[in-house]
Order: sequence, then C-alpha cells, then structure tokens
Amino acid sequence: MTDTHSLDSLREQLAQLLAAIPGEDPTGPSLQDSPEIDRLREARREDDASLPMGVWEHALKRSNWPNVEAITSQLLATRSKDLLLAAWLGEAWLHNHRLAGLCAALELLVELGERYGTRLHPRSGDQDPSWLAPPLAWAARKYSEILNVRMPMLDVQLRDREPLTHSQWLQAQKQVRVTGDNKRAQAQAKEAEVILRGWAETVLQVPAREIALQVDMLTTCLLNLERLNRWSDLHLGEEAPSLIILQHALEQQRQAQQEFLAMHPEPAPAPVIQPAAAISEQASAAPERAAEVAAMGPPQSREAAYQQLKVISEYLARIEPHSPVPYLIDRGIEWGNKPLRDLLGELVNADVDTRRIWSVLGVLP
Repeated sequence: MTDTHSLDSLREQLAQLLAAIPGEDPTGPSLQDSPEIDRLREARREDDASLPMGVWEHALKRSNWPNVEAITSQLLATRSKDLLLAAWLGEAWLHNHRLAGLCAALELLVELGERYGTRLHPRSGDQDPSWLAPPLAWAARKYSEILNVRMPMLDVQLRDREPLTHSQWLQAQKQVRVTGDNKRAQAQAKEAEVILRGWAETVLQVPAREIALQVDMLTTCLLNLERLNRWSDLHLGEEAPSLIILQHALEQQRQAQQEFLAMHPEPAPAPVIQPAAAISEQASAAPERAAEVAAMGPPQSREAAYQQLKVISEYLARIEPHSPVPYLIDRGIEWGNKPLRDLLGELVNADVDTRRIWSVLGVLP
C-alpha cells in the first residue's frame, strides 16, 4: 500500500472516530481509570535495548502497535472522545503507516478539538482547559522523536544496510566535516563519507515521484500542525503548549527531501496529495507557501530556477564544505538579483584580483 492510499484509508476512518458518543454527553465518560487504559499502556510498553539487564536477562518486550491502533480506535469511536487516546492512536499510526499516519494523526487531533472544544477528555470537574495541554505537548515531543530517530527517510529495502533516519543522516553530515589529526575522528569522517555516498546512490534509485510524495506529505503535516497550534492558542490561552519541536522536525525533514529531489535526474511530478477540506482553506489563505513547497522538477519561471539553485547550494555546502562550488552558486544567485547597472559597475570597477576571478569564471576574456 502506497502512502497516498494509506492516507486515504486512514481519512476514511476519521468520520467514525469523530462522531459523537450516543447519550447526554457527546464526548462520553472519562476512561482514565478503566482496564482498557491499562491494556493500552502494556501494549505500548517497550523495553530499552540499551540498558544492561545483568542477571535479569530476558527477551525484550516490543510494543504491539497494531493492537494499540485497534484498541484506541474502538475506544475513541464508541466510548470516549479523549485527546490522550487520540495522541496514542496517532503514535500507532506513525509506526504502522509512517508519514501518512502522521498526517492523519494531526488531522484527528485538530478536528476533535474543533468539534468538541474543552469538552474533550481529559478534563477536570470545573472544565479547566489546561488538562488538554499535556496530551498535545506529549504528542509534539513523541511524534518528532519518531520522525527523527525511528522512521527511515525513504521507504527502501537495502541489502547491506538499513535506510537512514533523519538523525543518522544529520550525524553523518556532521562527522564528514570533522578535520584535525585525531585518528578516531578521521576514521569517523571516512565512514561518514562512505555512508553519505551510499545514501546518495540510494536516493537516485528511488523514483522521483516517491520523494515528491514525501514532500507533499510533510507539507500537509505542517498545515495540519498550523491548524492545531491556532486551535490550542485560542482555547487553551496561556496554557497552550509549544508545538515548535514538531514544526522544526517537519521543516527539516521536508528540506532534506527537497534536496533529494533537487539532485534527482528525473523531473518531479506535480503534487498528488489533496489536503482535507479545512486544510485547503488554510492553504489558499497562505499563497506565500506556494514557492516554498513547489515541485523541484524543471523550473517553470526565473524565480523557481533561482530557488532550486539555492536548495542545491545549501546541500553542497553541507556535504562538501571545503568546495568553492556552493559559494559560487550563492554568488551567482546574488548577481542574478542585481540590476544590470550595478552588475556592470562591479565588472568595470573590479580590482586586479577580482578581475582575475571574473576571467577564471569566463565572465571576462
């Protein structure tokens, strides 16, 4: 199942998950002390493989995410509209459906909030809305952790290694730039160079449409998160949690995927994900996002061409920090944005050394 079909399937479940609970209270009763919550906590629990077990060695317990998804879906649909249950369901969707799960998770959270407001569980007897802040703060932290540390950047099967997570990719880029006489650091830099070279080859083997789909998914997630942030500010006021950690994780992931798309030999297809109705309204209200999320295929305008050059220069600056190429690209972008009079003045009035550089670049004879 592709991510697009997976997202469509998850969205089909939203109507049932959002429907009111029959009875006087459309959000149902609190389930915080119910045995179902204990079952959920046990299904989510996972042993930390990095901790020593000593004489108590035993088989590591793994989380049962399909079970978590089934239980939380049933409870939300039929028993209680609870923001913590929704956050746990989103966690399971991330593990089971990757980026499609994250898109649907954020849609579920914001649409529950927009439909039921401060009547959602968990809540106190005096309807204090601050009780809704911890589930949102937890979701932002947990979702960003899964996105950065546990979710592969591309859905590929490699024979000799695991696909990189965003955290591993950033770490390799950091290590490859290490200089000095430290032998261990030099060895790590060489290893990182091999990792990045292998990953670049992997990226070129992935169809451009799949990478473009990742960009679309991440953009949809950011739009959903923007809606959730606005709802939280409106209803929780000073108690509204910061969701910036998840916003940064999504933006960094999208930038990385756009870099993969920019270096790909295939032209990128047009966006294929159709946002939910409420999201499309936000998208139409923010046209300045269009250039930022434009497909990275052949440029359709002068501005798009310079935008692609900027993405490429930033990528090269990270993987080849000692190369002059990204700096020359940046200078070319700067020249491209100058009026002709200023550019000619810079050429005519250049000193000897600068004119020599112009000659090397082929601008002057």
